[in-house]
Amino acid sequence: MAINNEIKMGDSYSFLIEATEGSNPRPPAHEPPGKKKRGLLRIISLCLCFALLGGLIGGSVVYQRYALDAPASQEDEPPQLSTAANSATNKRSGAPLTASQVYEKGVISCVSISSVVTERMYGNPFTSTVSGSGFIISEVGHIITNYHVINGADTNKISVTLYDGKTYEAKVIGYDEDNDLAVLRINESGLTPVSLGSSDDLVVGSPIYAIGDPLGTLNFSMTAGIVSGLYRVISTDNSSDINTFQIDAAVNTGNSGGPVFNSYGEVVGIVTAKYADAGVEGLGFAIPIDDVRYMVNDIIDVGYVRSKPYIGITVTSATVAEHSVAGALVHSVERGSAADHAGIKEGDIIVEMGNRKISSLQDLLSARARHRAGDTVELRVYRDGSYLDISLIFDAKPQV
Repeated sequence: MAINNEIKMGDSYSFLIEATEGSNPRPPAHEPPGKKKRGLLRIISLCLCFALLGGLIGGSVVYQRYALDAPASQEDEPPQLSTAANSATNKRSGAPLTASQVYEKGVISCVSISSVVTERMYGNPFTSTVSGSGFIISEVGHIITNYHVINGADTNKISVTLYDGKTYEAKVIGYDEDNDLAVLRINESGLTPVSLGSSDDLVVGSPIYAIGDPLGTLNFSMTAGIVSGLYRVISTDNSSDINTFQIDAAVNTGNSGGPVFNSYGEVVGIVTAKYADAGVEGLGFAIPIDDVRYMVNDIIDVGYVRSKPYIGITVTSATVAEHSVAGALVHSVERGSAADHAGIKEGDIIVEMGNRKISSLQDLLSARARHRAGDTVELRVYRDGSYLDISLIFDAKPQV
């Protein structure tokens, strides 16, 4: 069992983030560099007690912010990713695209990322190459990837290779460890950003396409599949309780941080992990793009995510057999927290958040991930045999 100051985890299954260490030979000059990944991931099947104290709870947020070698001009305003499901970035017309059309539209906005990491083993320093994928979100060089792709990297040794083969030194604008999210920037303009879709539109069975660099040599490969499941809460070595959706498209070493497209060529997710075990195939996980829009904006604005939703309760899953209803059972309420101000009490069982039915702790975590500090949400709680409707205004997770 893994225990930290905010979470005690019960039974869990071991997962592997597609990440390995070691040197990674560069392919021929006409090909982008390959990819490798590292880290462990697990899906939590049972939580004995979870401190639902804000954000996607895990370690404290640490961030770095670096200026580009050449600062952007005043005309180069940072992008703002709309949180509206039908924003201009989501406008589409015509029939869904073929797989080849999705690739043609999306691949020019995809990138390869390679970083040099210095670590110590038995007291001796050694270097390794950690690589991954990413995608362009602005004409002036902002790029989204996973935090674990650049974790521990020498800030002067992160390189990004575009589809046209050009390679650039990248700087870290900021990141959020809890959500396995990072924003980089290269000193270039006139780039082609991806079109963003809405992950809210996804249903089980929706066709999806992932583009990345599997195995470190198969650069800018596309795999196809469907959405296999929604609201999967996973944890990694660096991040805890990330809301994801499950896909059966093949993802391998090198895909982390790459985009997941819908059938209109719009990005609806970020590949973050795969299940790795003998006899297991087709279990990949992607972060919904709608969950991270405001996070990306915060990172670009101030270098970190400042708007993580904070409730202020500890909860476990409640079952019908033990409590007459299924939901998230409140064990304690932090004094002065959002929950305290809303009137939530110890022993309450949260059964709905907004329009989402809550049948377990994982459902509550997933539903909360769609909100930010300052949002108002309607909760339905079961208390002493009756149902109550409660309005809650999310606080911001304190910066530790």
